[in-house]
Parts: sequence; structure tokens; C-alpha cells
Amino acid sequence: MRLGCLRVPGLFVGLFLLMACQPVLQRELDEYASRLGNIIQQRPPAFESPPPLSLPAKQSYQPVEVSINLSEFYALRHCRLYSLVAERNTALGKLQGLSQRYIYEQKLLSAIQECLINTSDPDLITRLSEWQAAKYQGVIPLWSALLDANELRSSLAGTRQQQIPETALLDSSRTALDYLISIAPQSNGIQSEQLEQHLQVLHQGQLPARWFQTRRILTAYLQTLTPWLESQPISCHRTETSEYLRNVFALFFIEKIQPIAGQLAHYQYELAPRLQQLYAHGPKSMQDWLAERNAEQRAFALALQSHVSWWQALFKQCKLSLPSHRHTP
Repeated sequence: MRLGCLRVPGLFVGLFLLMACQPVLQRELDEYASRLGNIIQQRPPAFESPPPLSLPAKQSYQPVEVSINLSEFYALRHCRLYSLVAERNTALGKLQGLSQRYIYEQKLLSAIQECLINTSDPDLITRLSEWQAAKYQGVIPLWSALLDANELRSSLAGTRQQQIPETALLDSSRTALDYLISIAPQSNGIQSEQLEQHLQVLHQGQLPARWFQTRRILTAYLQTLTPWLESQPISCHRTETSEYLRNVFALFFIEKIQPIAGQLAHYQYELAPRLQQLYAHGPKSMQDWLAERNAEQRAFALALQSHVSWWQALFKQCKLSLPSHRHTP
């Protein structure tokens, strides 16, 4: 979003501001409204910050199990599948979490295909084909359950507020989402260590959650502040008043709020398509939840445009020049 010749500053500024503690953002917005109220000698509106985001209830997941007898098991000794089946039946194998189970099932499908190629026994080929079909049917629900696991849920609606190196966090979160997209069902080359690392990046950073909540806070403030400004009888004949307003606009909106708005737009561009692609085969409730976030983006863009339009009209009416940004893009 740009106002006339105003330009969004360098991304590092927006990243720093966006990820600062939410109360800091709220204090800046409160101060913005308070200064405006002081100038026009009117009490500023009361703001209500939106509550933290909540997620739909977790879906239930029932794994697809395939049983084989001992003779069938021993018939697999010439295949890699033999060791994988043995691994699954250990005490540790039976305690696999969703991420480890997904890795295992992908390896299992690959091993079944290898075994089919290297097997001449018709009966064993029939059984392997049956196992393969059953496992293919089970991998989509397992993937959906993984997307609904705690690590990814916290990344979307977590509560962490501490400041983290912002550019690195954006890069690592984007890389993590790209990796998850690349290991969607029927993909190859999945590695346990990489999956766990990327899930931890999203869980610990919670960047989408911070992005969503920052946008919600800013939208709520603008949706309250702009109608209040529109209702005020501001006269251009009082040159001192209009100049003071211009200075507050420059100090708070241009220097502090517009950089955040620019970074929110950058996150929308970088992360929203990735989340949509990642959850394309995820729980329907999570797809609907992300659709609500997209609706919030539209509401934010409208609130920002309405606020900018009010200032543009005031500057035009009062024949004021546009404030310039002090940061170098």
C-alpha cells in the first residue's frame, strides 16, 4: 500500500517491527489515536484488541494396519521390506509419532514396489499388491493427520511473542513449508531428520501465527479509528491544526504503521500460497480456517485503503504536501 509518493521502507524495518511484542504495537496505535484526539480536542475511540486465534478441534485418525503371517513375513527375506516390517514390530516401532509414522509408511511403499519388481512368486506378488493398495489408501489420511499435529497447529495459532532474528525466521519458515510441500503423499526421498527439523522450525518460530495476529490487531484499530476521523469536523482554516495532524501522520503512520503494513503484504505474498498448497490435502476444517485468514487479508487491505484515503482527502482539501519517509528504501 502506498500513499501518493510514499514508499514502503526496506523489508528489514518491517520485519523488526512486525515481530516485536504485540503490546508494543498496541501502544503505538493507542499513542497515534491519542495524539490525533489531542489535536482536534476530541476523545479518541476505545479500541478492542481481537482475541488470540483458536483452531478447529483436531480430527480423529485411525491408521490403516496390514497383518501378515509368519510364512508371508519370511518370504520377504530377499527384500528391504523384510527389515522394515521387523522394525515396525519392535517396541519402539509401535510407539511412532505421526511424523515418524509418515516417514515409515513412505519407506514402506517404496520397499513394497521394490519387492514387487524383484519377486517371481505369484502368490507373494498378489499379497504385495494387496498391501500396496491398502497402504496407498492410508497415506492420505496419515498426511492429513500430520498437518493437524501439534507442531503445525502451534505454528498457525501459537502464543509465542519473543523477538527472533526476523529475516532468518522468514527464510527458515519458507524453507520448512517448501519441504513439507515436497514430501506430500506419493513423493520419494523423504528423510526423517529433515522432517523433524522443519517441523521444529515452524513450531518454535510460529511465524504464521504472529503474522495473522498482527494483521488482526492492526485491522481492528484501523476499522475503529478511520470512521472516528471521518466523523470529525476538521477545518483547513486552522492551519496550525492541519499541520499538527500532518506531523502526527508522518511520525506514527508513515514511520511506524506503514512499515508493518508493508511487511504484512510481503508475508501474504510469501506464505499464504504455500499454506494453501500445503493444506490442499489436509483436514477440511483447516482449509476453511485458512480461508477465513484470507478473508481477514481482504478486510485488512480495505481498512488500510480507507485510512489512507481519508488522509489523502485531508491533504488535498487543506493543500498540504505529503510527508516524506525518513528511511531509505
